[in-house]
Amino acid sequence: MCPTTPSPTTPEAPVTVRLRSRLVLAFTVAGAAMGGLVAMAIGPTAAWLMTRMDSPAALVEMMDQVRLIWSVPVLMVLGAVIGLWVSSARDRRVGRLTIDSQTVTVDRPEGPAAFQHRDITEAFLDDADLVLLGRAGHELARTPAEDGLASELKEAFTMFGLPWSGTTDPRDVEFHPWVDHSQELDAELHAMLRDRRRALETGDAAQAEVLRDQLAAHGVMVRDRAGGQQQIRILPA
Repeated sequence: MCPTTPSPTTPEAPVTVRLRSRLVLAFTVAGAAMGGLVAMAIGPTAAWLMTRMDSPAALVEMMDQVRLIWSVPVLMVLGAVIGLWVSSARDRRVGRLTIDSQTVTVDRPEGPAAFQHRDITEAFLDDADLVLLGRAGHELARTPAEDGLASELKEAFTMFGLPWSGTTDPRDVEFHPWVDHSQELDAELHAMLRDRRRALETGDAAQAEVLRDQLAAHGVMVRDRAGGQQQIRILPA
């Protein structure tokens, strides 16, 4: 599939897609609600502990003296702050995508990467990833994205005349689980996949993406699935 030629009405201003603000609000409200529930549970929990302890610890006695009139608002505010922090962390994980008249720029753990419109043949959501494909099925980029962003992404890509393939990988059937030491890959590629597995296990997203790019340069596309499983798609030689 070749990129669609941008129409004369292609917008001049860049378009950015990122985590929706209503999700930020949802996390903040949920955090505040959890804080309120914790505040209301402090008194009953302290009373229960005191009936089962011969000499209650100072912390338990302090808990028993907590007054709802101030513990509820304090813990709700604290919960809201934590919810806002969690939503911000998700925003950083999801990152953002910016499209202008010439390029598509994707934020990734190791830094932003820009791709020319003419080099993008397909764009789609695959599970929790936004994927950009180049010619011959080569992955230009694969970065975490929210399922709820599908409509915004479709609108942004089609607005600039870029190909959008929806929420399913057109080459899904070509992927299969990586099996260490299998004959389909040489020792160097298996070593890269083992290193990448370790990077994922230790939370080193940047290193995992660097290794993904190195594997892609050798014709091995990699995607992640539940349980830390790496699936691979091997391009024809």
